[in-house]
Amino acid sequence: MTGPAQQPGTPGQPTHPTSSAGTPYGGFGTFEQPGRPRRRRIGKPHLIGAAIGLVLAAAGGVWLFCWASETVYKQQSLESEVVEVLREHYGEPTASKVSCPADEPADPGHTFTCSLRISGQQKVVQLRVLDDNSRFAVGAPR
Repeated sequence: MTGPAQQPGTPGQPTHPTSSAGTPYGGFGTFEQPGRPRRRRIGKPHLIGAAIGLVLAAAGGVWLFCWASETVYKQQSLESEVVEVLREHYGEPTASKVSCPADEPADPGHTFTCSLRISGQQKVVQLRVLDDNSRFAVGAPR
């Protein structure tokens, strides 16, 4: 009498199919592969920490852009404003050829001098920065 075909193994003990790697049930559909670490998921604390880090980095960039950069006067517009002040407030209609230093900082209390010509004579005026709005005062020509 022939019965169903039996797989090789110890008589009376169930046999388990093996994969090509020699491990039981290691074929398709296995959840873990031997010798390969499982991928860890990133938890909420790590994501929150990363988000806070990005926000702080962005805030630092904005601070550097807005506050760390020094405000300076534009030379050409400064020179034309000095001529206007001398003509209107000091009664010097012949004020011309004003020359102010380039890139003077607009920090309150900062002073600097500009040279100019009045009635053909070389003169200087002192400028003083008044406030954070870049307003300045022009001293009398000397």
